[in-house]
Amino acid sequence: MTLEELTLEIYAERALTYFESKHLVTWAINVLTLGYESENLYILGGLDNASTEEREIYFWKSIADLKLNIEKSEADLMENYALTMAKKAISEEISIEYAFSQMRKIVSASGYNYRYIAFYEIDEDMDYLNYNNSPLYNPGLTLKIQRNLSWRK
Repeated sequence: MTLEELTLEIYAERALTYFESKHLVTWAINVLTLGYESENLYILGGLDNASTEEREIYFWKSIADLKLNIEKSEADLMENYALTMAKKAISEEISIEYAFSQMRKIVSASGYNYRYIAFYEIDEDMDYLNYNNSPLYNPGLTLKIQRNLSWRK
């Protein structure tokens, strides 16, 4: 991933989901791995056991050091985060379960935008299959297919 992609992922996570500040430490390590350097990045990369407040301070100092000015709309952040989740799920960096849960959060945060609504529909259909064996949105979805989707067991 590029510096901008890594940073946009952090921005999106902060805006759309519960945010674990240890991700800022991981971000710093990933940025250092890309070859960027600053004193604040090194400090942030070593803050495994620090408070969220301290991590935040060094994150914003690192952003300033790197002269990053990434201004994106909430819609841009959602789109970037959705693409990142898909790429990470495909490359098995994250589980399908986690990626799908994040996509459901994006659906809600986007106001059920048409770009993400399929994730809501699949989730609803899975529930309907469990209760009355009949999906609402995806008629080809069956209990047999659902059983093969381990993340819904």
